Parts: sequence; structure tokens; C-alpha cells
Amino acid sequence: MHGVGHYLCTIVVLPLEASLVQSWLPDELELAPQSITPPGTHPVNILFGDERDVHINIFPFFHMDYMES
Repeated sequence: MHGVGHYLCTIVVLPLEASLVQSWLPDELELAPQSITPPGTHPVNILFGDERDVHINIFPFFHMDYMES
């Protein structure tokens, strides 16, 4: 089973304080080292997008549309 469709998006990368981003993660996870944003910050991606013609292919003869708002 897999999904098929088109996704057109704009991605915004924000350099947020690493301590803030770390607080969003479960205790057993930690931020990976990175060199994209200045020290003490961590990049966070925000996607603004539009999905078109998205559906799940379970069987070749069965078509089910996926709608999300």
C-alpha cells in the first residue's frame, strides 16, 4: 500500500533557540548536531502546501481519494 499524489509547497526554515526546539521532543530524543544555523539555534522547517489528486493504492482496481483540510 502506498500513497500517490502531488504536493506543491513553500518551505520556511526558522533558526529557533535550540533549548526551545529540544523541549518539543520526547525525553529520549535529542537534537542532532547541525551547521545550518548559528550556534545555540536549530533549524525548524515549516511547510505550507497544497495536496492534489492524493489517493491510496491498495489494489489496482480500487480507488479511494484522500481529503485533508
